[in-house]
Amino acid sequence: MDCPDEVQAVLDTYHDKHLEFYRLAAQGPCELVTTGDNMDQLTCPPHFFQRYAVPYYHALAEILHAGGKIAQGHWCGQLDQLIPYMPDCGLDVIEAITPKPMSHVDMREAMEVLEGKITIQGGIPSVYMCDVGCTRDELVRYIEELLEQIGHCRGFILGMGDNVPDAADFTRVKMVSEVVERYNAMKVTG
Repeated sequence: MDCPDEVQAVLDTYHDKHLEFYRLAAQGPCELVTTGDNMDQLTCPPHFFQRYAVPYYHALAEILHAGGKIAQGHWCGQLDQLIPYMPDCGLDVIEAITPKPMSHVDMREAMEVLEGKITIQGGIPSVYMCDVGCTRDELVRYIEELLEQIGHCRGFILGMGDNVPDAADFTRVKMVSEVVERYNAMKVTG
């Protein structure tokens, strides 16, 4: 607040330097480029998000799309106040959506707001990969209920909300795959 011109100059420099990276990435062989921004509303509340993040995302998406790339952001943490801005933020995919109980995000409500306008990946609370997060039976029920509620939604990729913790029981990751396979087999035969 004391030095708005100086702060804006630094932000403009960051913006320009980041876009240089995306120009290089747009020429590379990868199909998807992620921002690595770790966005959430605690570090970027809605008024800052609209002022700074949305123009940035639109600029990088324009560059990446011109190179035939998919623009992805890494958003984890508290996002319930940013969900209304997701469909028009400029990104194609938002990865690592962290739901309740780790945040205030309700996945079913989020998918209704997004209306398939943007793809989100996430929905599994990473603490559910640990014994302290829930029982194995609770994990299976959670995945089954989540798939039943929003598994059919356009623009949803089931995945981890943020990262699998280092203290995880990695057999639970395999359990998620098994639940998805059973769900898909039931939908095909049902």
